[in-house]
Amino acid sequence: MKRMKMEKAMRQKIRVNSDAGFSLVEVIIAITILALISLPLMKYFTDSMQYSARMERQQRATILAQEITEDLKGESDLLIRIPGGGTQYTVPYLTDPAMGYTVAADNLTGDGTGSIVLTKTDGNYDIQVTLSTATSGDNLIRPITYGIDNTKDMLAVEWTQTNEAFLYFKAVNAAYAASHIGATLTDDAIKARMNRVIHIDFSRNGADYEVCVYYDYTCTGLRGSGSTDSMTDMHLAEGRYSELSGIYLLYDKISEKDASGSDRKDRIVITKTAAVPLDYKPELYLICQNPQASVGYRLAVEGMTTGQKVYTNITPIDPTDPTAAGKGQVVNEYGNNVTTEPLADTDTPVRLVTIETEIYAKGHAAGDDPIAAVVTTKGE
Repeated sequence: MKRMKMEKAMRQKIRVNSDAGFSLVEVIIAITILALISLPLMKYFTDSMQYSARMERQQRATILAQEITEDLKGESDLLIRIPGGGTQYTVPYLTDPAMGYTVAADNLTGDGTGSIVLTKTDGNYDIQVTLSTATSGDNLIRPITYGIDNTKDMLAVEWTQTNEAFLYFKAVNAAYAASHIGATLTDDAIKARMNRVIHIDFSRNGADYEVCVYYDYTCTGLRGSGSTDSMTDMHLAEGRYSELSGIYLLYDKISEKDASGSDRKDRIVITKTAAVPLDYKPELYLICQNPQASVGYRLAVEGMTTGQKVYTNITPIDPTDPTAAGKGQVVNEYGNNVTTEPLADTDTPVRLVTIETEIYAKGHAAGDDPIAAVVTTKGE
């Protein structure tokens, strides 16, 4: 009987203990562990949302800049002498009161050379349009880029690819730095670690040629020493042609210095499948959209066919002054200079106007970088 009472007491004790639940210490430990895990995750998701918002804002700004630029290119008279204004020039399309622009700076001279800057605010954006020309009317030769035939020529234009890659790499580093003290890199440090390859791939489909132009980006050290992240297959253009005469590539150069502080060269790699004849060599028009202020800029073009013509706006380095700004080199994969042709036809003179459309955040401060920018030229 005594034994039965002892067994009953033990069962009751076990039952009481099994219903006791978690102790306060256990709950505090669990909450602490959950907090340690959740904080980096919340930081990652917050950064991702901010990145998505920035990308959406940038896309809208880019579309706005493109629309403004195309409207200006469609004008028959971009820069005209003001009627009754003597030697003063203006931009009739933008100075129309209905457009809402104001002249922020006017450095146009009596023959129409120089620049004029117009600004306005549209919604969440500040818009700045700069029109400039280095020569007086009817004094500049016609660029070869006029008369592109869409049936025989491919046009590949970089808009925001490099900036998108930079923002992606910045988000990767921010996510890593959330749980690693001291791992946050500055914008300049990230840009200095970025590398890019511009691919031009040729293939054959029956009697037609298929061409694809795309970018591959890599960035080192975002997640500690020895790490490499990539953003690949960012398409600029692709098409199928029965006859392909030329490829017009308008690209932005990346940072001129790498992580070690050395001059960096942009790199173009041409690849052909076995079905493409070895002597197939459409002309290449390699147009750097931001060559100004370059010092010792180099462009490497790999995989060219012997005798392939290359037209470019990269001005050859002057042997007597190899450090002059705006000068550069085009070399092959062996480092040898490539003979290039100028992007101009010496027969037909034309006035050339550079149009630069920049979109900023509303209320931006002087010195802020634009959210989006489009630079193009128009002849008249």
